[in-house]
Amino acid sequence: KSLHDRNEPLLPYFTFKVRCGDSLVPEVGGIKLGLKQKKQLPDTLKRRVYKLRQQKLDFYNNIISRELHTENDVRRVERKLFEDILDKQIGKKEEEKEEQTRKIVDVSEKQLSLHDNAIVHVSPELLERQKKLAALEEDLAQLRRTCDALNASKILPFVWDIAFAEIFFADGQYFDIVLGNPPYLRQENIHTPYLKDHSKEDNKAYKTKLAHAMYELFPHFFGYTDAKQTVTNPINQKSDLYIYFYLLGLSLLNNNGSFCFITSNSWLDVGYGADLQEFLLKYCHIKLILDNETMRSFASASVNTIIAHFSPPNEQSAWGLQEIARFVMSRVPFEDLLAPGIFEDIEAAQSRQTHEAYRVFPIKQAALLEDGKLPPAEDDDEEEKPGTKKGRKAPLVAT
Repeated sequence: KSLHDRNEPLLPYFTFKVRCGDSLVPEVGGIKLGLKQKKQLPDTLKRRVYKLRQQKLDFYNNIISRELHTENDVRRVERKLFEDILDKQIGKKEEEKEEQTRKIVDVSEKQLSLHDNAIVHVSPELLERQKKLAALEEDLAQLRRTCDALNASKILPFVWDIAFAEIFFADGQYFDIVLGNPPYLRQENIHTPYLKDHSKEDNKAYKTKLAHAMYELFPHFFGYTDAKQTVTNPINQKSDLYIYFYLLGLSLLNNNGSFCFITSNSWLDVGYGADLQEFLLKYCHIKLILDNETMRSFASASVNTIIAHFSPPNEQSAWGLQEIARFVMSRVPFEDLLAPGIFEDIEAAQSRQTHEAYRVFPIKQAALLEDGKLPPAEDDDEEEKPGTKKGRKAPLVAT
């Protein structure tokens, strides 16, 4: 196909591909817009998002008949969509407030008629309705503050389904590759992003949102029921922040995608890593976990790091238990492993092998899960020392 016959861009266009925001808890004004929460959008707004997908694709491909001609046009459409989402949410809350106010009046009048206008104690029903009304008023105030913040900011909120509408509103089209070096943040330091002053209550509420975001991504594994908002296998609240990024990153892959993270190795042998270990062993192929005994990935970091390479997840069955995980300990700088044939040999290894530059340990994932069935420790502390067997599972490290 000659250059004159094609519409596709010659080079990638990154203006709308680099976004800043909270990628773990995507919401606007309290309404969740996660990858698997499109059903929460009214049909009119859902159609708008689908239209935005096509508009962005046309802009990207420089279609002559496109509706949006400049970057500002695209941003304007996205901003208007956020504004309308908030307006819809405000309208819905206003209706709920009016209904609750009417019920309070009805209950009050009923009480007065029963007691012939005498002074009476406030009934439990009336107290409950007044409590709900106060909550609705606070929700409305928060929504209006969100509107004001949106209007005052030049930066748009980050919501996967809108920022990458051309990806996630196409059937089966997720990302081909997810690469990351997510932040390492101990559980006691996790806090609500972008708040200058955050209270313990704010941080606790944000951690609850974090957990529920993961439950919605993988409801089968966590035993999550959306209708009842219940979960049978809750995520460990002592989890480091990067654990949530593992789960999010895996959820972004299409069926042929590839996942690669550089992170702290602590999830391999501490209690809070048990959930992630079980998930990976059952529903992913752990293609490679690469460590290095001679150097750190980041010279200035105070933690030891590993490189993890996984397949896309599929939690419909525990198919991962039939796969072989491979643990590699490099004895040389990573760049020295790039010699031709080394990774082909690693991928083909069926038994433990030791070479001058590395050693590899292949093991069935089912065997790892079976070996890891340890009873919970009495004091499951996130400060476990690497190499101990505290927690629900034995270390995944097998090198």
